[in-house]
Amino acid sequence: MSELQAIHEILGGYKVLHDSPKASADAIEMLRLGLPVEAVEAVRLRLDMSKEEISRHVGISRRTLFRLHERDRLKPDESNRLFRLASITAKAEKVFSNQEKAHLWLRRANRALQGQAPIDLLDTDVGTCEVEDVLDRIYFGVYS
Repeated sequence: MSELQAIHEILGGYKVLHDSPKASADAIEMLRLGLPVEAVEAVRLRLDMSKEEISRHVGISRRTLFRLHERDRLKPDESNRLFRLASITAKAEKVFSNQEKAHLWLRRANRALQGQAPIDLLDTDVGTCEVEDVLDRIYFGVYS
């Protein structure tokens, strides 16, 4: 399964997205249009998060989260943050070859990330790059 297919599955698959991106350009267009609001719940359930946790990690206020059903799509910036979370989740699941271990790793403090949990760094591009770097080092067996 390609990385894009894994992300697609985490976001709810064809049932939620009603389309399957074949290339990065398709994913970019999907994000610009806004992901369906159901994708938030798909990611929340996949990561076994509370509504408060998904609210914090995707940068959607709790109040807005509870009113999402009033609209069809997320805003592009909300979509981008949700896609970022799904992307790192897919990468962690690949690296650990186990969903449970990957999800646990995302939530635990990590020495290589100055004691922060990887999931807490996904709110910025720099933090996301740091998490990806640590995942790459684990995957390729480079210890720091």
